[in-house]
Parts: sequence; structure tokens; C-alpha cells
Amino acid sequence: MENIIEIKDLNFKYDDKWILEDINLKIPKGVFVSVIGPNGCGKTTLLKVISRMANPQKGNVLIKGRDIKNYSHKELAREIAIVHQNSNPNFGLTCEEVVLMGRYPYQTTFKWEDKNDKLIARECMEYSGVWNLRNKYMTELSGGEFQRLMIAKALAQDTGVVLMDEPVASLDLKYQVEILSLCKRLIREKGITIIAPLHDINLARQFSDKTVIIQNGSVVEYGDTNETISHINIENLYDIKVRKIYDCDENIYYFPAI
Repeated sequence: MENIIEIKDLNFKYDDKWILEDINLKIPKGVFVSVIGPNGCGKTTLLKVISRMANPQKGNVLIKGRDIKNYSHKELAREIAIVHQNSNPNFGLTCEEVVLMGRYPYQTTFKWEDKNDKLIARECMEYSGVWNLRNKYMTELSGGEFQRLMIAKALAQDTGVVLMDEPVASLDLKYQVEILSLCKRLIREKGITIIAPLHDINLARQFSDKTVIIQNGSVVEYGDTNETISHINIENLYDIKVRKIYDCDENIYYFPAI
């Protein structure tokens, strides 16, 4: 399977504290990769380095075999879209205008948004189920609607990779499943690669194809989710006893052994 992202010997620190150490990963095209680990282990920092929001002290990140250092800002924005965990609502923009912002990598000094950009924005909003919200302001949306809007904006950016920082944090169960199901649909129908830190082990196991386990800034396990998210790995990662439970379809779920 073709690798769309390759991370080589990556090391990153804030001040004198190393946050990521000796990270090596190969991310295939068209998969959902969850990143799990305790708070503060470096999950969000990894996304920042991949997107060039933070520059590593050592190592390289390659997109389609090309070092991200050699991409211009707009070139990289045509390859990677980011859905941040906490986006600040813009009080002056409608939902349609927000999604149109995703078209900025394709605009120039002499070419602003045109009919084609508006058509793409509409298609992305319809795909994400938010076209009916086009005239609303971001501050009027529920948490689930807001997240689907951010996915529509990322889709309008027309990239092969979407980085989503804890996309279902603080959402209720219905919206968690709705958002992650939309992610799986994007992968299946559009071949997009999604990388997302997730806190819920069971959701990660249900929706992701591959899982990266990070502990103390290092990758301790990476591979197919069904093998990576295991009883022993979870107990070692979170230093807690867990109980493995099977449902009637033989699906596995993990819960704290209280």
C-alpha cells in the first residue's frame, strides 16, 4: 500500500523538555489512523509537526515523498487540512463563508473565490450534512453541527490528508458516532487519510484502521488497530486494570476493572 506520509527520526522539544523522541512512522493512503496515549504524551504536538505548525529539532516529515520543508505554505495547504479541537467561532461569518475559507490555497492576488469555489463549498457542505445551515452563524451551531462544518471546510481544501485533533472531544455519544462515521465514509469514498488523536479506546478500536500508541513522547506500538489496541497494551499505557467484554457479535470492548 502506498505511503502518503513518512516520518523519520523525529524529535521535538519545547524549551528544554523533549515532547517527541525518535518517531518513525509510515502512514498509508486512505486509512483512519488513531493516536492514543495519556494526556501530555505528545499526540497534539505530533499533528502540529506533521502540519508544520511546529518545527522539529531533528528529523523529517515527508508528504508524497517530499519533505514538508520544501513545500510553500499554499502547496502544503493543498496536501494537508487541519480540523482543530478548539476553533474560535468567527462571529461575523456565515457557515457557507467559513467553508469557502477552505478554498484559500487555490486563490491568488488576482483570483478570489469564484462560481467553481462556491460550487465546491456547496458540495462539501451537502456531503457533510450542513448545507441547510449555510446562512447560520457559527455561534448558532451545536457541537456536532460545528464539527461537521469544520469537516466540510477541510473537504473544501481538497487535500489527501486531514488531521483532526480529538474530533469527538466533548460531544455526546450520538455525535461521536456520527462524526467518526463521516470520517470512515470520507476514507471509503474519497480515499482521504485521516489522522486523529482519540481518548475513547473503544471508539478508536471500532473506527480506526491503524493505531499509534504514544507514551512519554515515544511510539511504543503502531500497527493494525485490532492488534495494537490490546488488553496488555491498554493496561501498560494507562497503568490501570481493564476488563475485556464481548458483545453478541463477538466485538471486543475495554472498560476499567473497578
